[in-house]
Amino acid sequence: MPLTPDEISELLSRPLLGHLAVLTDGKPHVTPIWVYYDGDLFYFTTRLSRVKGKAVSKNGRVALSIATNERPYRAIVVEGEARVVEKDKWELLRKISTKYGREERGSSIRRKNQTGSRSSNQAVCSLGTTEGETTGNRMRASP
Repeated sequence: MPLTPDEISELLSRPLLGHLAVLTDGKPHVTPIWVYYDGDLFYFTTRLSRVKGKAVSKNGRVALSIATNERPYRAIVVEGEARVVEKDKWELLRKISTKYGREERGSSIRRKNQTGSRSSNQAVCSLGTTEGETTGNRMRASP
């Protein structure tokens, strides 16, 4: 039986690692990531110079899974097209860091960027879950 909307919300509010799959040179590449979900979009961070950053910038086709570590196992899988976002980037970085217990990191990333450090390479990417957001994206949730 699929998860209920309340079960999905509860699962996505937990600081569980997500696993993002991208294609690089025709081969899959999977990376554990921190994920923030605002009810419409999933957000994750990367550096544009890293494998996932280059892949999202070039192609955008990704798959994301988030699963519990205890029984009964529950999981959410999202497939679709991710994109780099600039609007509210620093606020999204703060929300992602806070979810995983690192609120101070969100503030330090912004300060470092303002001083011209390598954080200017920092990116936030979004992944929608509805047809209206990006054609073909979908989310599956299962116990």
